[in-house]
Amino acid sequence: MLTSQNYKIQEQSDKLVLMMKELHHRVKNNLSIVASLLNLQTYGLTDQDAIKAVQTGQKRVEAMSLIHQKLYQTSHTTALNIKEYITDLVENIMESYGYSRQNFNLLLDIEQTEIDVDLAIPIGLILNELVTNSFKYAYQQVPDPTLEIKFKTEGGIYLKVKDNGAGIDMDKWNSKGRRSFGKQLIISLSKQVSGQYKVENDGGAVFELAIAPTQEAA
Repeated sequence: MLTSQNYKIQEQSDKLVLMMKELHHRVKNNLSIVASLLNLQTYGLTDQDAIKAVQTGQKRVEAMSLIHQKLYQTSHTTALNIKEYITDLVENIMESYGYSRQNFNLLLDIEQTEIDVDLAIPIGLILNELVTNSFKYAYQQVPDPTLEIKFKTEGGIYLKVKDNGAGIDMDKWNSKGRRSFGKQLIISLSKQVSGQYKVENDGGAVFELAIAPTQEAA
């Protein structure tokens, strides 16, 4: 009797995992369609600011799509290998701006661990904004472009993103006036995960995010 019950429990568990994988696969496909539609939309635009805005939106969608792709490809359906995700996300952005490992210094110090998808999505979107901003603004006059990303989970989650560009305009960042959508997104998502963030200049723009251990959900 016990063996039969265990078999049924395992069978139900396997079905649930399969359903979750199928769900992630469908979400990934739907997000890929949205990203493709945004890409097609740029062909009908002539205003450069509008084109850049649509392309930025496309990258945000792709950042979320990559999470569901990773979850579909693994046996885990609610936790994400953060090292694989961050590496793929950053390399995709790097290549979209015409760089490669051969002409760009990408320094990744990412802990090999898994975090809950509910935490991975906001962290992925924050990282997408920061890395995209670095490639858009930091390296125009930099002969040896470098991007450093650190992610640790000891004593809570710690994320650091540092480029070697001209730095950020701190007066503009600290201004209480109209905020860019990207800045609003970073601040809002940092609050969503109960994180404390810091922005400063130290040989380039530096962003640090610390999340208390109680927010980890792997």
